[in-house]
Amino acid sequence: MRSQSLLFFSFVCAVSAATACAGRNADGDDDGSGAPAESNVNEERDLFGTTTAVQAVKISAPLTTLFTRYKNGQADPPKPPKPDAAPVGFQQPEFSEAGQLTISVDGADKTIPMHVYIRGESSKSDCPFPKLKIDFDDKDSLKGTPFKGHGKFRLNTHCGPGDASARSGMGRVMNGVGPVREELTYRIIRAMGIPTYKTRVLAVSYTDTAANNTVTDTFGMAIESGDDASERFSKAQPPIIPDGWEYLDPFAVQGQATPENLAQITVAEAFSGNKDWGGTHNIDSFGPTPPGPQVYQIAQDFDLGAIVLGDIAHYWKGASPVTDGQASLKVGGVAKLIAGNAENMKKAYAEAEKAGVAAKAIASADGVTTTDPGFLEGKKRMEQLLALPEIVNAFNAPAEPPADAGAD
Repeated sequence: MRSQSLLFFSFVCAVSAATACAGRNADGDDDGSGAPAESNVNEERDLFGTTTAVQAVKISAPLTTLFTRYKNGQADPPKPPKPDAAPVGFQQPEFSEAGQLTISVDGADKTIPMHVYIRGESSKSDCPFPKLKIDFDDKDSLKGTPFKGHGKFRLNTHCGPGDASARSGMGRVMNGVGPVREELTYRIIRAMGIPTYKTRVLAVSYTDTAANNTVTDTFGMAIESGDDASERFSKAQPPIIPDGWEYLDPFAVQGQATPENLAQITVAEAFSGNKDWGGTHNIDSFGPTPPGPQVYQIAQDFDLGAIVLGDIAHYWKGASPVTDGQASLKVGGVAKLIAGNAENMKKAYAEAEKAGVAAKAIASADGVTTTDPGFLEGKKRMEQLLALPEIVNAFNAPAEPPADAGAD
């Protein structure tokens, strides 16, 4: 069976070849391999180094076997403890199969061995085609590819078959347009100055080797791993987290985030229209080990938010209005931060729209402007956020005088 996006994939392969191709838990953020000797991170050739091109990949694995094993509770054998490591506590069951990822590099296909894992929370039961994690077997084989420096990454999938109107039991979008809309959500949140994961839309061709090599061509969203994010956050200028802080297992988070950190999260969730969060549910944490009194947290996982669901919002909790974040705009410098990034937000939307239309990942009547309900929802919410009085007042506030103003 081939999905309706086969034409889309062929088009994107041509685009990406010309432009871009030059465990702790099931989400997998600690494989013990350490960072590779070389890194593309923060380079244009890096998987997350550009925001405009859509990268095309092919994933080949016994997916039917993997999904059946998960349904039957046939988990991988527990991983043995690492030498000289502390005793391992509870290990969340993992489900993986060996496979291959193929990508075009400088006009030639390169095939990389990897393991594909099932990941996520409710989506594992809600989606016929659940979210995945790609963990490369040989980190040295990533040299010369956009994955160099990323020994693993998370992949938000299309959830299952159907057109853009199809929904899962919980209301998730059952189509490749879902990850494209979610990438827009992440992109605008980053643009407003609120840290979260780096993301990128991928045109993905899945070959199910356990089902007569059935091919599904669709779109997905690559998300950087927690380990990669912690390294990026610590090297930011100024640093977002202290050097030495790590991505934390959601089951073992201790400590508290600052009021301003929590306010930023609330604004991000309200903007996305997401009500599927709270505590450490869909909130990732970074902190010291052993645990200390403070952590840094980020909003993530917006696939049940209003932007992703577009005009068909069947999630039982409903959608959060932008005004749910209004009180948080009064905390610290949150309103000023967003007001100062208003143009960056508009630019981020325009870049995502241009890339999505060019790749035929989102609908467009004129080949320039999208008619996709999710993108239109994102644009509307961006305008609503920027029109809130707290943002307008921060935007119109006079510039603060220099620290030495009035000195002789």
